[in-house]
Amino acid sequence: MAAFRYWLYRLRRERTVVTTVGRSRGSDEVRLVPVEVRQSPARGRLDLRTAGLRVLMPIGTDPRYVAHVAAALRDVATW
Repeated sequence: MAAFRYWLYRLRRERTVVTTVGRSRGSDEVRLVPVEVRQSPARGRLDLRTAGLRVLMPIGTDPRYVAHVAAALRDVATW
């Protein structure tokens, strides 16, 4: 929970800086993606690297969720 709060506040701060500089992103907003947590039978991890960031996810994670995370990371990294 602390990690989520950290990133939420960090994104809000960065967005405020971008807005005050005059480069408003318009309709871009931080959106949460629904997640269903299930125990995966596989023990490995998926190593997702995009936009210079790395996220480890359990093998068996829904590919749609992985795509949403990758897109969100790419969008945040371009700010």
